Amino acid sequence: MAASSSLRSGTGSSSQERGIPLPNADALFEILLRVPAKDLGRCHAVCRPWRCILTDPHFVAAHKARHDPLIVVGYCPSSENTLCDIMDLSGRVLKQVHRTAGWYATSVHLDFICSSNSRTFRLHNLSTGVVYNLPEELTEEHAAEERNTYRFFAAAAFGQARSTGQYKVLRVLVRETSAYTGNFFEIITLGGGSHARWRAKESPPFSVCLDMWKTVVIDGIAYYFCCVDPAVREEEAASDRIASFDLDREEWRPTLRGPLSSSSVDYAPYRPFHRIYPFDLSMSTINGSLVVVHRADRSSLADLWFLMDFERGLWVKQHSIRVQFSDPVPYGLQETVRPLLVLSDGRIVFVQAGDKRVLLRIYDPRTNTYSDVAEIMGRCCAVGLYTGGALGLANGTG
Repeated sequence: MAASSSLRSGTGSSSQERGIPLPNADALFEILLRVPAKDLGRCHAVCRPWRCILTDPHFVAAHKARHDPLIVVGYCPSSENTLCDIMDLSGRVLKQVHRTAGWYATSVHLDFICSSNSRTFRLHNLSTGVVYNLPEELTEEHAAEERNTYRFFAAAAFGQARSTGQYKVLRVLVRETSAYTGNFFEIITLGGGSHARWRAKESPPFSVCLDMWKTVVIDGIAYYFCCVDPAVREEEAASDRIASFDLDREEWRPTLRGPLSSSSVDYAPYRPFHRIYPFDLSMSTINGSLVVVHRADRSSLADLWFLMDFERGLWVKQHSIRVQFSDPVPYGLQETVRPLLVLSDGRIVFVQAGDKRVLLRIYDPRTNTYSDVAEIMGRCCAVGLYTGGALGLANGTG
């Protein structure tokens, strides 16, 4: 690490000039790298040379590389005034972001948290604290339809175009009339200044499902489960079918058969007694891979299916986690397992989110057991990773 070596030698000479006793700079650098970020706050008060190390970008980057990502848990409006908690893998909350009344978390991605109060969206940069307010206005094409619509519901997917690095938001509008329900799609590019506007995009062959845990963005591709008509008994009607939108090309890709309808030898969509229930499916990402989580046969097993090859539609079931699900709450949220990352030793960090609480757990595939890390009370509606390192978090409570 040439950068850190330069930092170490510079810090050592500076301390000697000031006559401040300081351990060997190399040793101090390595020691501080091992200290959890929450505890490093106390080290700022030791002396100025220590503060120089702790605030140097090279040290911040090295500390981030040494430690695991943080967990971001976003809440629904019922969770008092907290938009999200940011915690380490021990469950210790390092930062809270407060919300404006009526706003709630919708997704976590690329060290941003997206929030909404209906069809209006904000992006909160967790590193800088900057909040981006996206315009509410519909495109001209869709505004013309609003007169015949009694309700618009909106959802948004946020990601980064692969070729340009531009941040983009795909907004999905669910239009409800007395005789029709359908989707409209609009996209906006961040960084366009005050002139940035939503642009209308074509819809995919199927409507997309906007329920919680049914959408994920990976490497500039937004994935959605398709909403299917229960009366349709064709292969395409399987509930695990997936639509995907390329934020770079701003177009839909071919729909993808899900892991159950394409891999299960006994799956038959023509048999009404053997169906894939949408509420037993959720979507996540682990270390850059698309993962479909299936609560098998309404049991305590959560099967993790990894997409290995999009073009071939190849899925592999890599893990089955046995967890204790709570009984469904009337009009409440269906409990789901949301895997987040694989640690260096192969263990899997996941959350089990329900109507009233979130359980942070770590699963060990070698022993087929998991350990409870923390229980967070509150109605969770978004969860993801913050990879900027605890030292890179914006100051304050947001």
